[in-house]
Amino acid sequence: MPECFSARCPDRDHRHCGQGRRRRKTTVAVNIAAEGLARGLRVLLVDADPQGSARTWAAGARRGFPVPTVVAGDASMHTTLPTRAKGFDLVVVGHPRAGDVQRAAIIVANVTVIPCGPSGVDAWALATTSDVLAEARAVKPKLRAAVVITKQRPRTLVGRNAREVCEGAGYQVLRAELTDRVALHRGR
Repeated sequence: MPECFSARCPDRDHRHCGQGRRRRKTTVAVNIAAEGLARGLRVLLVDADPQGSARTWAAGARRGFPVPTVVAGDASMHTTLPTRAKGFDLVVVGHPRAGDVQRAAIIVANVTVIPCGPSGVDAWALATTSDVLAEARAVKPKLRAAVVITKQRPRTLVGRNAREVCEGAGYQVLRAELTDRVALHRGR
């Protein structure tokens, strides 16, 4: 099976941190897929989130804009995806933050990218993610995981705190960050 990424979110409700419900997990999945396309790869984007945001994005893409093949995913994808992925160089799975669909996505993945908001509180919420990753690594020992800081406000102390907390907890934190841009909010 080709390289498979899972983009997931920590198992918690961000409303308690005043961040609203948007965690940018679909944004991360779509950006990974778009980068694969830009590198000339054949990309399958699996939208396993019940909201279907990636499918909506693909359906509304401008004519002539490169879009990966997008399909729906579910809790059985750990058994069905290897067959569906034939002919693709990269598979990206965007999925909800908890439950059987999340577990299936992580088990089928080679790499899990975990979006994390910019505050230390967001980073501390990753504690439950460690349990899910440990469970998945019991089945798939070579599973790699990394955190991407989202909703970052450049040149602020807040983002540095999240990075330090995540690294202190043993997570690899990607250098790339998603900034909190007005254009993302207007696209809702």
